[in-house]
Amino acid sequence: MTVDLASYSFHPACEVCDKPATVLAKGCMDKQSAALCDSCLKRGLEVVGNAVKLYQRLNKKVLICGDCHRPILTLETHVEITEI
Repeated sequence: MTVDLASYSFHPACEVCDKPATVLAKGCMDKQSAALCDSCLKRGLEVVGNAVKLYQRLNKKVLICGDCHRPILTLETHVEITEI
């Protein structure tokens, strides 16, 4: 028996809040991509950005990525975001 799945659409759920995911995000140090909705992606980037700023303010030096060993000046060079 053959089933035609062309008429169905399957949207992955956000791994944080279970809303429909809109992007796959993967940081340099992540082993695999995470499916996220727009609001969870925005909130996650804000949390990481604030942590980097706090580290740099307290230590008075630029944070170096533990995976690629490049300085974290902007998150765009360390996070790959792909639309689903």
